[in-house]
Amino acid sequence: MQILKLLEVCEVYQPKTIPKKDLVEDGKYFVYGANGKIGRFNEYNHSEEEVLLGCRGSVGSLNISEPFSWITGNAMVVKPKSNQLLKKYVYYFLLSLNKKNIVTGSSIPQITRKSLETVEIPVPPLQEQEKIVEKMDKVFETTNTISSINEKKNGLFDHLNKSFYEGLFENMKIFPSVELIEVCKLITDGSHFSPKEFSNEYPYITVKDIDNYGNIDFVNCKKIDKELFLKMKNNNCNPLFGDILFSKDGTIGKTSLINGEDEFVVLSSLAIIRPDQTKINKNFLFNLISSPKFIELCVAKKTGVAIQRIILKNLKTVILPVPPLEIQEELSKKIDKFKKYLKILENNLNSIDIKKEEFKKSILKKEFSYE
Repeated sequence: MQILKLLEVCEVYQPKTIPKKDLVEDGKYFVYGANGKIGRFNEYNHSEEEVLLGCRGSVGSLNISEPFSWITGNAMVVKPKSNQLLKKYVYYFLLSLNKKNIVTGSSIPQITRKSLETVEIPVPPLQEQEKIVEKMDKVFETTNTISSINEKKNGLFDHLNKSFYEGLFENMKIFPSVELIEVCKLITDGSHFSPKEFSNEYPYITVKDIDNYGNIDFVNCKKIDKELFLKMKNNNCNPLFGDILFSKDGTIGKTSLINGEDEFVVLSSLAIIRPDQTKINKNFLFNLISSPKFIELCVAKKTGVAIQRIILKNLKTVILPVPPLEIQEELSKKIDKFKKYLKILENNLNSIDIKKEEFKKSILKKEFSYE
């Protein structure tokens, strides 16, 4: 088997780029950029399928274009110079490369012909190339099937979550329903002005600092000084242990239950909900407020078009079923068990995704090693 320079056996070039404004919505031919199809055009500049290496923007991404396509200069065409080198074989070889070795530039990463000058490609006989391509096609067909299933996981989680809480709310219809404010000591929101200056003392939390699991990022959030913190604290902008944060502006429905002793204040996009624990279990209320059903009830009361929000007045009037405290505690345990099940399912799917990528890399490395 020969080991040859990639630029010796392949023609590598960047075609002419066309501005996005020139794309035609119902054009006859696909247009390819750095990361695949970006639109349509009524002309083509390549009649055959080509191997495309993203050299600007999505640097290092790989695609194979359809015949009769327009390929822009954000993708580098890697075209075998003879029929003794299969395009699909070149495609899989490029996938096996460590992209860090061919990407240049720090502020604007890119791939150039010069950065490809040292790249060597193993060139076995054509029959061997065909076998490798056939094998890699099967590997990628299998992993793509796994990816397709995994891509649906968010939809699966949403469906399971929604179905669970719809059933829960339906079963709780036998209990009295009250407005949210009736089981809370306080429902307010955070500061209605953004600080002009920040320091490194007290955390200033916004919606962006809360993840989808209710965790608050106290490390990377903005901080304010003591004087401003105390001013906001006097205006009830500081959540206390047992309070629930609920995002009400822009993104409706991000929640966090305060179980720590951190001192911080919040922006007005976050509501501070303080349960009256003589009437409602804080964990039970948190589970209800973080449910798709509660968010649905809030969305029904939202205002605004450009920026959706639920104002405090409307938030306070959302109707919730309130079982006796002992039943609330029992239901909370069942909800927590369900949430743990979802988390385990998500972790398993993520693990499959990671193992899938590791498997692809190991096969590519084995097939295209020089040894």
